[in-house]
Amino acid sequence: MGGNREFAGFLGTQVVKVFDLAIARTGLREKEAEQAEFDALTVEIDAWDHKAYHLGAQNLRIRITGKRQSDRLLGAQMVGLLSLRGRQTH
Repeated sequence: MGGNREFAGFLGTQVVKVFDLAIARTGLREKEAEQAEFDALTVEIDAWDHKAYHLGAQNLRIRITGKRQSDRLLGAQMVGLLSLRGRQTH
């Protein structure tokens, strides 16, 4: 994308399915970032997993934590319903 960056790897990636929910995280949560003495900022948003006007669109809750006043991403979490596409209903 026009610059040189080195990927230092990732930390603490987990994904789990609980009933009809998919839950995922990678990196640090805000509390963990603060404990590591980062000046953390967390933003939460709701987004669709694909265009809302297409069949089966599901709402996702996304939380992203970064280092305040920098471009450093510290972690992200996401939770949402599993898509109904491809499932048989009776």
